[in-house]
Formats: sequence, structure tokens, C-alpha cells
Amino acid sequence: PTRTRPYSTLLALTKTVVKHMPTIKIKRKTENFNENIDYKILVDGILITRLKNGEEKLIELSENSKYISATLGFGKSKNLTIDNITENDNINVSGNEFMNRYLKYYGLIFPFLGLTFLLDHDYELIKLIGKILFGISLLIAFYILIFMNKKWLVLKT
Repeated sequence: PTRTRPYSTLLALTKTVVKHMPTIKIKRKTENFNENIDYKILVDGILITRLKNGEEKLIELSENSKYISATLGFGKSKNLTIDNITENDNINVSGNEFMNRYLKYYGLIFPFLGLTFLLDHDYELIKLIGKILFGISLLIAFYILIFMNKKWLVLKT
């Protein structure tokens, strides 16, 4: 005699949906800035891979994944929700053009501003202006490092 399954078991088996895990291609374009630093790719805060300059990799996402992000030392990207990503989507990772290209020259301002009030001269107005500009530039630097750290890298689909 053949054994048959109850109707409720068969119904439950046919209603089971197997969710496919999407595979995405993540690509880092070739950059002149940050070229020697690897970008860490995180899915739900867990390190999945590292991308070198100009490299691309295929990543298979789990069905429970919520977001993908990238980090670079202290700099980060905003989280990109995985709900918006479909099978075989391409995600491009790049550094923020302004912050990574021009901000490195910001450090050159400090010695020159410091010289205006550290040198021994009799121009009190120049000393005062130097101190004010030095203080403002320090505040800007702290603001960028503390509050703009999620804008160092950009993730785009």
C-alpha cells in the first residue's frame, strides 16, 4: 500500500515560498584620492568584504539583510536599504568628491594662521584676526570630523 500525506500537509508544502538570496555587484571606481585605502563593505554592520581601488565584487545577500554600508577608517557612508535592491543590481562606492579631494589641503591652513599670532610682531589687529580665523577653522574641522562622518563615502545603485 502507498502512503499518502494528509491534505493539510500538502497544502502547507505548496504554500512554502523559498525566498531567493539576491546577488549584487559592488564596484569601486578608480580614484586618485584614497587610492591606497580599502573600503570595508558591511551588511547589517557585519564586514562582508573589502574593496581596493578600481575593484568590483559579487556579493550574495541573505534574505534577512536590511541595509548595506561602506566604511573608510572613521568615515562612513549612509546606509542603503536592501529593500530597494533587486537581483543583479550594481552598487557603486565612491568617496565624497569635495571632502576627499579638497579637505586634505585644509590642514595646510593651520600653520599659516598660527604664524599670524605666534610670531613676535607689533600688529595687534593681525594677531586678533589670526586668532579668530584659527578658532573658526578649528570649529569647522571638528564639525566635519564629528557630524559629517557619514558623508565620506557615497553608495549609489
